[in-house]
Amino acid sequence: MINMILGYFLMCFMATQYVMAEQPQHEQAIDLKANQSPSIERIGAHKFQIGKILLDKKAREFSVPAKFLQIHPPLEFLAVAKGGSRGYESLFELDASVYEFNLACILIGLDTHKGKPPGFHFDPTPVTGEAVEILISWQQNEQTITHKAADFFSYQDKHLDNTEWVYTGSTFLPNGGGYLADLDGGTLIGFVHDPASIIEHKTGFSGESYSRLKINNALIPPLETQVTLHIQYSGLLK
Repeated sequence: MINMILGYFLMCFMATQYVMAEQPQHEQAIDLKANQSPSIERIGAHKFQIGKILLDKKAREFSVPAKFLQIHPPLEFLAVAKGGSRGYESLFELDASVYEFNLACILIGLDTHKGKPPGFHFDPTPVTGEAVEILISWQQNEQTITHKAADFFSYQDKHLDNTEWVYTGSTFLPNGGGYLADLDGGTLIGFVHDPASIIEHKTGFSGESYSRLKINNALIPPLETQVTLHIQYSGLLK
């Protein structure tokens, strides 16, 4: 049986080769659980679909359906995966698994080797790596409403820089122990520095913000509103 870590990275390599090639490649059998090996469908010259995720490789961006989960602190995460158990402290739930989300990040060119996850929960050290901008949009009165993800919350009148969400790729545990983003409740995007998150904010907020965040409720539509989260590559942060 292929080791889970090796198998996962082989799956990512196979997917990358598929996207880059002019013609689709023959799939290679990889011994992974179904939810750990997302399917990729070509829907245009540079466009692909991974589950509910729509991806434009040339523009280095993707979007995914989402919904609001919590609009009151305590919060530690901007987004968790569908059904993620850490949803009780996340603003959004995305209609994607951790594997689909991470694969989309890889396919827009984000490189885990250029990032370094936080060393521990509430690690104050700035996170380095390749960064993205995150936007949230929805339809209202036949118009598209769009806001920066960082505009939805603040701490002590401080807003995060919305172009400094850094891809770290989360962490694979040694000896085939599993993918931390999956094991730790579907943690996709965080802002207090958690080693499990696939994307963390460069500076984030301190642990003291956990129960003291100020949520900008004036921006939030009715909770049943279908929203879309957009990820756009913004550059390398050191």
